[in-house]
Amino acid sequence: MANHLPDSPPDPDPPCLLTGQGAELHPSVPSASVEQMQALIEYCPAAIALLDRDLRYLLVSRKWRENFGVGDRDLRGISHYDLFPEAVRWQGIYQQCLAGAIEHGGEDSLTRADGTTDWLRWEVRPWYTSAGETGGLVMFTELMTQRRLAEQSLQPTHANLEQQVAEAALRESEARHRALLEAIPDLLFRYNRQGVHLDFFPSREWATVVEPELFLGKPLDQVLPVDVAQQIVAAINAALDTGTLQLIEYQLELDGKINDYEARIVTSGDNEVTTIVRNISEQKASERDRKAAEMELQETRHFLESVLENLPVSVFAKDAQDLRFILWNTAAQELLGYTADEVIGNYDADLFPAEQASNFVAQDRQAINSGTVLEIPEEPIQTATGETRILKTTKTTILDSEGNPQYVLAIAEDITERKQAEAQLREKEQFLRTIYDGVECCIFVVDVLENNEFRYVSYNQYAEQITGLSSADVAGKTPEERFGTVEGTKVRQTFARCVEMGTALTEEECLMFGDRQIWFLTTFNPLRDENGRIYRIVATSSDITQLKQAETQLKQQAADLEKTLQELQHTQEQMLQSEKMSSLGQLVAGVAHEINNPVNFIFGNLNHANAYTQDLLRLLGLYQQHYPDPHPDVQAEAEAIDLDFLMEDLPKLLNSMRIGADRIQKIVASLRTFSRMDEAEMKAVDIHEGIDSTLMILQNRLKAKDSRPAIEVVKHYDNLPLVECYAGQLNQVFMNILSNAIDALEEHLESGLVPSDLQDTPTADPNPVTANIQNPPTITISTRRVDSNQVKIEIADNGPGIPPEVRRRLFDPFFTTKPVGKGTGMGLSISYQIVTEKHGGSLFCQSEPGQGAQFIIQIPLKQS
Repeated sequence: MANHLPDSPPDPDPPCLLTGQGAELHPSVPSASVEQMQALIEYCPAAIALLDRDLRYLLVSRKWRENFGVGDRDLRGISHYDLFPEAVRWQGIYQQCLAGAIEHGGEDSLTRADGTTDWLRWEVRPWYTSAGETGGLVMFTELMTQRRLAEQSLQPTHANLEQQVAEAALRESEARHRALLEAIPDLLFRYNRQGVHLDFFPSREWATVVEPELFLGKPLDQVLPVDVAQQIVAAINAALDTGTLQLIEYQLELDGKINDYEARIVTSGDNEVTTIVRNISEQKASERDRKAAEMELQETRHFLESVLENLPVSVFAKDAQDLRFILWNTAAQELLGYTADEVIGNYDADLFPAEQASNFVAQDRQAINSGTVLEIPEEPIQTATGETRILKTTKTTILDSEGNPQYVLAIAEDITERKQAEAQLREKEQFLRTIYDGVECCIFVVDVLENNEFRYVSYNQYAEQITGLSSADVAGKTPEERFGTVEGTKVRQTFARCVEMGTALTEEECLMFGDRQIWFLTTFNPLRDENGRIYRIVATSSDITQLKQAETQLKQQAADLEKTLQELQHTQEQMLQSEKMSSLGQLVAGVAHEINNPVNFIFGNLNHANAYTQDLLRLLGLYQQHYPDPHPDVQAEAEAIDLDFLMEDLPKLLNSMRIGADRIQKIVASLRTFSRMDEAEMKAVDIHEGIDSTLMILQNRLKAKDSRPAIEVVKHYDNLPLVECYAGQLNQVFMNILSNAIDALEEHLESGLVPSDLQDTPTADPNPVTANIQNPPTITISTRRVDSNQVKIEIADNGPGIPPEVRRRLFDPFFTTKPVGKGTGMGLSISYQIVTEKHGGSLFCQSEPGQGAQFIIQIPLKQS
């Protein structure tokens, strides 16, 4: 009836069924964890029952109630034998399980107390406390009653079939064999040793997927998947070789669904077997559901155990009868220094000094006798190292199923540091009180009420002297009650700002005390309670009336000095910048002059060199034409110098030299144009030449680099007349604006961003290098005539744009957003002065973040 598994001792450190690892708590303790475990077991889809060592029910699942018809009856504390009297015959099996064995049965009958008989498959195994002791049994059952009744209903049919088989054996009639087999609810096959289908007997309940004529006479591997066919053939040979029943299981996919099958193979002749095939899909599904439920239950148990062990407060429990410790979590171990092994099973007197142990026992008895939660706000306790800690403890009694005290559960919080902090706070308060009344500074305290009302608490002695009011005069009053509506409202607003900011606030106040006006420099310090709410403001005030009077006299002087200083600094920086540009212009003009002479010499002689070379090459051609067979020495030398290549490449070389010299001449012209050493005074010039010369100087910065593509320059030049201006200074403006545009584009690209006109493109390439190849960084320069005496120059880029707060200060002296050492903050300021003051024009910037930037210069064509 039952298969007995060999006894196996419990794990050396088994997990407790309903508590954390290492914790010692009987699993029947009604705690939050047990309530969760009870809910999990109750709603588990499998039939599960949890019993104690006396086989009294602790928990059962709803499936158990449904299977055995107990309804909503409370089974806790009821004996298993009261519910199933016939289970006494398995008492020996239960005792073996309590000793550590695991028992299970195939199909057994069990009669309930009401006389109803059930057929079931079952498994019984022990569960353990964390001390390794057996706490009771866990029963898993699968009801087979319906199937058994169906089989019993078929017993008369089976008897009839046996009679038919006997008659068929006597008459050796195959027809009667088939009649017998057709009555069996399973499929029957006959195979030879090679697995060839010899015969087939269909089931009256289910048939094969294919017609018999399609597989009779064929080997299994032509009908079934190869792995299944090999499994069946191996079992056939084992049955023929050993003469024993072979039982195998396999799976087949039918109509998109995986089905489980059981095959029983027995010998039925020489080199022949009969195979009975049964569909066990429902049984397997039930087994899988049961295993899944068991796994879910185990995971939940482990979760509840880990919760208890990871609680940040100490949790311990004692037996309500003798007050021996039965639970000691990790937090308790870390706080008091005793391990669970050292505590479990011992008494308070075994661990703590006699007086402390006696107090703990008295508290436990009080909690047990009162039946209520006992709050102990403060109690000392000695740790394993001899250190004294202060605990805040809550004790409560846990009752058994009959309402009797079973355990005392305690939760303790270490408040030692808090108590020490309170003592230090008292000392500090006394110290501060001495300062409060002894310092020559006004100090007053204001309470912040829950409704955001403000009421004065007190003045210190010095404040009483200055204001002529005592603390009693101001205590409990609102600002309006103290100073009147107008001044009181201002004071209230200051208090409100301090609370809103949440930090110290220093302000100057002018308050009336009688007919005296007093200026104070006051610092308001907010104080917070343990919840973080500001509940009080402590303010310190210094009388600065005389300072304010002196300050009023000095403010105008300071403002005048500040203005003068700024003007001097601005003038000095502008002079330095102008001197630098003048020196740079002289240097550029000198360099251009020195380069220009040799370049002109080279460029002038290139034409002669080219003519001479052509003459020599023609002469050499005539020699080759009229003297095709030169002297061997000449022939050897011609080959050595590769004469043919030399004749072909020499004209190209001279042409390259001419192009290079021409390029140098253009650069020199641009340098001379930019420096304008001969145009320091107001003079009519071509604005476009100044812009182009500036671009020529910046050409190296516009070229492509490894991290970015080249910066394109798009020009939209109008047909402008000559403009009267200081050409050198205006070129300086172009240089500053174009340099800033290049800086913005380079920083934008090196930061991994794409140009502004790509940001709203849905298909924009996120790679900045490849994205910029498709839409490169661009500087656009436009010029146009606005009216009869105005010209406008617009320089725009498609960079990141300029935030409003930066744009407002663009032309302020010394303002820069560049790193230290990379910019002085004077470029745009000087440019603004050159355009507005020197030329009577305007310079402004239009930009939005992400939309690029545009600088617009507008100056008169002719200066008045």
